[in-house]
Amino acid sequence: MLLSAAILSDSYERVQDQADVEFQKLRATYLVEQEASMTQAKLEDERLFPRWVHVMLPVAAKGRFDIWTGMLGSMKLRVDTRADTLEKLMKEQQEQQQKMQQQLDAVLEKLGHSVVPKGKAKVNGAEQSESAVE
Repeated sequence: MLLSAAILSDSYERVQDQADVEFQKLRATYLVEQEASMTQAKLEDERLFPRWVHVMLPVAAKGRFDIWTGMLGSMKLRVDTRADTLEKLMKEQQEQQQKMQQQLDAVLEKLGHSVVPKGKAKVNGAEQSESAVE
């Protein structure tokens, strides 16, 4: 259900962005048509057509047209970030578990118990997947 809502939201955002682009394109077409209907004297009037152009963009618009991500892109980024974090945590846990197993094996050896490597221990004739103490 949430996925379908996100997809609809994503589609709506794309349509809104496309509407803004179409509006700007329509505005430019209108200006070109207006200039085409002007006399040469008006086209050379510097009050109407100065020799410089001043462009201002809001800070929030910076990068807006570079890559469009939308709601789904944002969700994907968060999921990827969390997946990377979880993978890192799992690796750390595995390393810690291996260190603890080595410490346990060392203690058991000091106590005089033999440690059988993983996958080799047998209990009542059945093979175990973990280390076993004999």
